[in-house]
Amino acid sequence: MSNAPPEEPAEFSGASPMDPSGKSERPTTPPRSDVPVLEDTPPKRHNETTSQSFRSGKLDEKRTALIKDLGNIIPEVELDCFTENILPPLQVGFQPQEIVNSLKTSGYIIKDRWKPFEKDPKDDTKREEEIFDPLIGVFNSIVDAANEPHGHEQTLRLSLNPDKPPMSERKYSSRPDGCMVLKDAEEKIANDKKADRWWYDYALALEFKKNEANRNDNVSKQVYSMQHMMTIDPCRRFVFGITIENTKMRLWFSCRATILVSKSFNFITDHTTLTRVFLSLAFASKADLGWDPTIIVSETTEGRVYHFDVEGRKFDSEAVLSDFAADAIIGRATRAFRVIDPVSGEEFALKDVWVDDDRELEYEIYKRLLNDIEKKYGKPGREEAEKLLLTPEVHCKVKADEQEDHTCKVMMREGRYNGSHESSGLPGVQDNLKMDHLGSRAPHGGKRTRIHHRIHYRIVFKEVATPLYNVMDLREIFVVLKDCTRLLELMHGCGWVHRDISCGNVYSYNGRGRLGDLEYAKKKDSIGKHDIRTGTLDFMAVEVARSEYMFCPELDRDTIRSNIFANTETIRSPQPNFYYNGIHDMESLWWFPIWMMFFHDIKFWDTMNESQKNDRISMILELFPRHLDTTLRHPFLNSSFSFKKSMSCLPECFDVFSNVLDFLRSNLKRNYQLFEATLPTPDQAVLDGLYGLCFEAWDVCIEKATGVTTLVPVAFKPYSDDIPFATSTSKRKATIAPPLSILPASKVPRIDSPNT
Repeated sequence: MSNAPPEEPAEFSGASPMDPSGKSERPTTPPRSDVPVLEDTPPKRHNETTSQSFRSGKLDEKRTALIKDLGNIIPEVELDCFTENILPPLQVGFQPQEIVNSLKTSGYIIKDRWKPFEKDPKDDTKREEEIFDPLIGVFNSIVDAANEPHGHEQTLRLSLNPDKPPMSERKYSSRPDGCMVLKDAEEKIANDKKADRWWYDYALALEFKKNEANRNDNVSKQVYSMQHMMTIDPCRRFVFGITIENTKMRLWFSCRATILVSKSFNFITDHTTLTRVFLSLAFASKADLGWDPTIIVSETTEGRVYHFDVEGRKFDSEAVLSDFAADAIIGRATRAFRVIDPVSGEEFALKDVWVDDDRELEYEIYKRLLNDIEKKYGKPGREEAEKLLLTPEVHCKVKADEQEDHTCKVMMREGRYNGSHESSGLPGVQDNLKMDHLGSRAPHGGKRTRIHHRIHYRIVFKEVATPLYNVMDLREIFVVLKDCTRLLELMHGCGWVHRDISCGNVYSYNGRGRLGDLEYAKKKDSIGKHDIRTGTLDFMAVEVARSEYMFCPELDRDTIRSNIFANTETIRSPQPNFYYNGIHDMESLWWFPIWMMFFHDIKFWDTMNESQKNDRISMILELFPRHLDTTLRHPFLNSSFSFKKSMSCLPECFDVFSNVLDFLRSNLKRNYQLFEATLPTPDQAVLDGLYGLCFEAWDVCIEKATGVTTLVPVAFKPYSDDIPFATSTSKRKATIAPPLSILPASKVPRIDSPNT
């Protein structure tokens, strides 16, 4: 799943979750393993949550980064649409207008205003906290008036103006102006003044301002709170929020497909709407408030233990292996856990992810791929491939209230708001911006143009494997690359491509290679929506980044002369449609050892002075720019001179491997030329010799790496803030600090191909 992120800054002002004094009663999540297992593989754009401003910046910088990640636009929906389709449904018997009438009779509503709010907040001279504190009385009066004749069980309580930030495993100093929190947790706070509030119990956060001019601040804080609640807790499917500026209240909703805000209403005079909102939330089930009913949490002195249900089988979490992808407020939120089957005692790797609802499930892709390999190579070929892939144990579409969980069909109750309507940009985020459509995935410009609704998917693998970016044994790395080359040979031979080869999808298991994350694997001739620009930026083939063939042979001189004098239109002939092919997978594999050498040194070997480090940093920024501009990567692949010049900034201990990679570079280029000379009807047979050359190259590297082995990340800081720098296994490990490693680039936006 996700690549490991940088360490979090220590900006938390409350008690530590691991406070030895025992003041904090609720434990944190279980400690992460030293070895993460699965890498997130969505073909999506770079997320601001991977940026330095989010990772190590101040609180305001983090909030700004999240708004930027949304493209500075948040879709605004009609209030009726929000209350009818997104808010939890009202309990049987609740009639908001009847409750309003009873409160008027009792004198709690006077002259069409709530009694505690005689003035609009902007006209009140009291402090903000004092002005909005009576909202608790309004909430309680509505709840009491509604529940007296019906006796429904109240789920949430409203609390305002906390004296310190809520607790969580993430050290954040954010303190919302208020919250709706689970009633049981709030009763514990009331009975024990030493007890802490925890983000895990927050159903939603509230932010308020006296004046509408401060709306931007409310927006950034609300988005940050929603992101935080969904990031820290695997149990959260979606979250709500409320903001108030003067008299205007807005309702918020965030799930893994989109974030929405309602149009405003006057919470002081629109009594029926406020009553409807408070009753919907106060008495909703935990599932309707966004919690996952298929995960049970045990809180122990060792940490939070998650008990997952996968197709009726139970798995208990032992460690969080990877959850970096869950930081993006919109996305797949891929998480991986090392889990144990409580019945058999066996360990497995569990992957929890939100996938586009029009994609084939990973298990189904796995079975189809093996079947095609068996058709081509027989049973021995299938058995060999099975040993080179991660092995599914069980999988399922996760259900919520007996329905397969879906960001539209379940969370929005198949409402009108399905991503096809126009919506204006939210002025509180950026003035005068408009969207043609609602959005949750972003093109290169950053503006999200469409919702890609998602389903919740869970798959358990038999192997708890190590992603290659966490392998620091150089010889083992080349062994893994050789094994994965063999698997790619089998895949390509039966017409498949992987399309997302990266250091997070290639694994070491018991010292041998395994290839995982098949969500984007497909048959080369299959028709689909998700064909182009799939992959991780640092390892993406140059042609894929450009979406065009770049090695087509030129016409010879005589042909060009003939065409000129014959006045033919050969030069204006249409170019062949671009498709991902097997050489692109092989190029991605080739980029990995190059990436490793630029970001790592061999332990106890050459060290660099400051000048050498600066040269290395400059070359990293050219070769791994974290965007789709391949201007400098192309000559690196195309020219031996450019390749050697770029590699010369590395320590001499890498020279022997650089020479082998230059040999592979030359053969990749030649195979591109041979393949593209056969277009527009490509001849796959021209690639047959490439795999043997790769095996030969990896064997040489394995031999040369024997005795060299241990790699260490390069300590770039403080030389450049542009170089990604991260902990290798966990940003949220509570006890033992993990070793350092480097954070690979994120995935790129999915671009739906007009050719498919």
